[in-house]
Amino acid sequence: MTYTIVRPVALTNEQASGKIFADEKVFHTDKSIPRADVAAVLAQSVTEEITFNKTFKIFSGTLPIKESLNNI
Repeated sequence: MTYTIVRPVALTNEQASGKIFADEKVFHTDKSIPRADVAAVLAQSVTEEITFNKTFKIFSGTLPIKESLNNI
């Protein structure tokens, strides 16, 4: 069974920026991410094979969502 586990950090009600940081090796951070960006990451993760069978953390960053997911 294919899985993807997305672990967002603290959620905010800010407007989505469409830019995130995603990494498998982030263990603790005091960063945050808008809920709308989390939803966009979840939607993108369903079709991006690069995210399949991985667990990764996300927070607001500087790269567009697709590009950040491709860097995992």
